Amino acid sequence: MSSLEFGRCPVCTEVLRKENVYALVRCGHMYHNACITNWISGTSNCLICQSSAELDDIKKLNVWDGSKNMKLTVLTLTGKRVLLDRIKSLDKIEVIKAMIELREGIPPDEQRLIYAGKELENGHTIVHYGIEDQSTLHLVKRLKGC
Repeated sequence: MSSLEFGRCPVCTEVLRKENVYALVRCGHMYHNACITNWISGTSNCLICQSSAELDDIKKLNVWDGSKNMKLTVLTLTGKRVLLDRIKSLDKIEVIKAMIELREGIPPDEQRLIYAGKELENGHTIVHYGIEDQSTLHLVKRLKGC
């Protein structure tokens, strides 16, 4: 991955690398954390588009090499640990649910996957939720009629 892939910080003009790139949630513009934190503390808006911004809007971008395999652990309500390997960061949640169905026999429409207190929704990718290699997902069975 090229170090210039994310461009330059609009505040300090230094290169944004995957280890140090942060974005404003509302507009998506990217900066170094220290640069945008200082900027917003003084102006309360994005330097590029002038949209309003608060310190809580600054989020680290989690950037992974999409070609590398990840391993995830799925923890069931009974305490059983199911290891899933060969996961890609751009795999959709439906892929994870299909893998669980193959291993555990639970149909995807009966699965609820939880990570960091959030239910993982179909249509989104692993990277969308900030799930990293060696993370644990919690599997809860969906109740009929809910």
